[in-house]
Amino acid sequence: MQQTFDILIRNATIIDGTGTERFAGDIGIAGDRIARMGDLRDARGEREINADGRVAAPGFIDAHTHDDRILLSAGDMTAKVSQGVTTVVGGNCGISLAPMPRPVKRPVTPPLDLLDDSGDWYRYRSFGDYLDALREQPAATNCAMLVGHTTLRAITMDGADPDKGVGFLVGGVMGVILEVTLIRRMYHRPLDTLLVTFGVGLLLQQAARDIFGAPAVNVIAPSWLSGGVEIFGAVVPKTRLFILALAVVCVVALIASMKYTPMGRRIRAVVQNRDLAETVGISSRRTDITTFFLGSGLAGLAGVALTLIGSTSPTIGQSYLIDAFLVVVIGGLGRIEGAVLAAVALGLLNSFIEYSTTASIAKVIVFVLIVIFLQVRPQGLFAVKTRSLV
Repeated sequence: MQQTFDILIRNATIIDGTGTERFAGDIGIAGDRIARMGDLRDARGEREINADGRVAAPGFIDAHTHDDRILLSAGDMTAKVSQGVTTVVGGNCGISLAPMPRPVKRPVTPPLDLLDDSGDWYRYRSFGDYLDALREQPAATNCAMLVGHTTLRAITMDGADPDKGVGFLVGGVMGVILEVTLIRRMYHRPLDTLLVTFGVGLLLQQAARDIFGAPAVNVIAPSWLSGGVEIFGAVVPKTRLFILALAVVCVVALIASMKYTPMGRRIRAVVQNRDLAETVGISSRRTDITTFFLGSGLAGLAGVALTLIGSTSPTIGQSYLIDAFLVVVIGGLGRIEGAVLAAVALGLLNSFIEYSTTASIAKVIVFVLIVIFLQVRPQGLFAVKTRSLV
């Protein structure tokens, strides 16, 4: 008796997904399943397809997509099916269309705008409602959907502003702990101090991985920081402008405190001559702790500001570590104005070179220019003037 299939694909080059070599043969499909593969020349199909010169393979699974909206708005999934993709996994990077129990704020806060910048598709109050919509309007591909943790944070925090005050406090306290336990023993061994702080940074990164996990996490910016501002024809994100304004405020406040407050005068006195400062009753230990608290607190504040630029991970600081070190060296140790000028100069120089080359080449050229500059002026742009007792 002749075997009959709903669909019979003839003369295909078959890759069956088991790891074996491809082979020539036919594929018989009954219903929605492959019933037989091999030599089916004696069989017939209600519909027959000649696949001569073509490859028949299992459908690919696209495990990282942001097709949450496309599954509904363009259900033919041409971009996927044309590449052999038969299953997509959505809800990646912590972003999903559901649940959204109340209307999403407009303009849509990044990174939620990646799925739908209009906000119209954030219409499903529960994740079950979204799945029901997929069942009622099935797409051309299968789908496995995840619930986005960023979406959950968005509906829970409602665009809450990252608490910069807490960032300053936590960073400051951690700096004090580091100074009291380790750094105070190494003030006369600057190289060891550098190595120890780098090692502590690695330990903190691993601790963050163990506690919070390694995957990067997006932080929802407040709605008033959504969008951009057009400046001289270029659209600058509001988050970048806010970080710039925050940096200016911090620098101005730091300079003012160093120049006009008793605390600042004590810090400058200890920096210029520790022994002489102690002879007039200034506690160098208390000043050291205060200095570490301020510096580490500003670092914590910068860390919170960085969450507005991109996703947060345990290694977020590594991208800025070398640049920060170069800024301090070029500007001159202990000189705030030097650090500011060096930061602006390095940033502009790197951007201009990168515009006409690549990021890697720009880094190399900038490093070479820094080496040449330090050969000419090893003390940096500004040098701290000190007095000695002898």
